[in-house]
Amino acid sequence: MHIFSIKASCKLCNNNLDLLSFKSRYMFKDGWLCKSCYKKYNINNYNSKMLISNVIKKDINKNKIIFNVAGTTFNNEDGSNRQDIIEKIVNNGIKNEYLIPYNGLTIKDMKQDYYDRLYYVDGQELSDIKFKEKNIKNEKAIMILLNDFNDNYVEVGYVPKNKIEEISTIIKNNDYKVRCFIRGGKYKEIEYYDEDYQYKEEIIENDLIYGLEIKITDNKKSPC
Repeated sequence: MHIFSIKASCKLCNNNLDLLSFKSRYMFKDGWLCKSCYKKYNINNYNSKMLISNVIKKDINKNKIIFNVAGTTFNNEDGSNRQDIIEKIVNNGIKNEYLIPYNGLTIKDMKQDYYDRLYYVDGQELSDIKFKEKNIKNEKAIMILLNDFNDNYVEVGYVPKNKIEEISTIIKNNDYKVRCFIRGGKYKEIEYYDEDYQYKEEIIENDLIYGLEIKITDNKKSPC
């Protein structure tokens, strides 16, 4: 028996569903579809049922753009290095307990769960992001700025050229959600070796260049 959740929403469009009416929502596998999505994809049709999971993924991704921030290894006009800036943001985030070094995991956890690498902050999220349009050598560009946890917005790179028009349209509509994920940085790994016929291990610490991944969702492009 499927129990209604007070947080029920359509798997396709994420719209909230009427909790008191069976007529406004339709059960599909482990979730629900709203009446609009149900009719749009003719879910009663057998082939539609077989394809609905792929349809959902496709339509949800229509309004989402994912890209890597360009120029994170370059200097800003004032001479400041963007890698140093990102590292400072990371350090401030840890100091403010917003970011968690190694996600709270230890070398013991790493061995028990067979992690190849244990990253310092890779994959953790920075939520306060701004876009700023400008012209560089008579060409449109969009600067990306992050809050450094001291209420200063600092330049960390640009939207890639092939994404500028899409992103420009989205930010002008001013109805979007943006998320930023840290990529790279410090990590630990375990190196195993034999020495004098004895099995040994060594903890190696290395660094990767910092990168940033942006996910921006255009709320105006709802699939329903």
